[in-house]
Amino acid sequence: MYGIFNYYHDKGMSLKASKIKMFHEVYDILIDIAKQEEDIPDHLLILSLQHASKMLNSRGVVLSNKLRETQDSQKQQKLRQLLREIKQIKDSIDEFTKNYRGD
Repeated sequence: MYGIFNYYHDKGMSLKASKIKMFHEVYDILIDIAKQEEDIPDHLLILSLQHASKMLNSRGVVLSNKLRETQDSQKQQKLRQLLREIKQIKDSIDEFTKNYRGD
């Protein structure tokens, strides 16, 4: 993974853009491999969604901490809205992974 990051960063891409590119390429590679999988496609779908749920939860924790720290009511309102959106998506993913049985 870090080889991808170093490749783009060494070519002059910003730190942030290099990190984004690294994750994007790694996710693309994983998705390409998963598309070719014939033995466990439903397991890979659930596994991918479970990881997405973990990422949403992690982001929610960070935003919750920011909400506790800020005194700006406009920023608090924006953070609350983001947290509601994250929770809605996370709950939907969790419900899907709980009930999905595949073929």
